[in-house]
Parts: sequence; structure tokens; C-alpha cells
Amino acid sequence: ADRTEDAITSGVMAAQIGAVERAIRQMRSRSVDAAPPGVCIVAGGAASHMAPLFAELGTQHRVIHDLVLRGLARVATEVAGSCIPAPLAAP
Repeated sequence: ADRTEDAITSGVMAAQIGAVERAIRQMRSRSVDAAPPGVCIVAGGAASHMAPLFAELGTQHRVIHDLVLRGLARVATEVAGSCIPAPLAAP
């Protein structure tokens, strides 16, 4: 990197990829049987920049750009469903 900002960005991305790679290696070493590897969910503002790095590592991954919004929508649906009053019994 030619600029400090680019060097920091590159270092942060490498650290994140390294942390995920290590976690995957630990999960695989703890696996009792030959279970298929899980899928790494890549989300957030840097997801489109991180996904190619996961591909280079051969890590199965899926980019979900709106993961937080999906979670909030699910919670809102569950909360709304629990707030619906029971029908009144006929007199």
C-alpha cells in the first residue's frame, strides 16, 4: 500500500480473514465426525471486499448485505405476533 489509510485497511482485512480462518480450523479440529464444513456468512459494509478473500482461501461463504435488517424484521414479526390479542369469546 502506498498510503497509510490503504495500509491500515489492508491490515484490518487480513486480520479479519485470519481470525475467521483460525476459527474455521478450530471448528474442524473439534469435529467428531466428517461433518461438512459450515458456511461463513459475510455481512456488513466491507462484505463485497472480503468475499474474494474468502474465495481465495477456499472457504465456503455467502454474502448477505442486509443481514441486520433481516434480523430486525424477524424480531419485529415475532413481537407483533405475540402482541395480537386473543379473540373474544362469544357471549
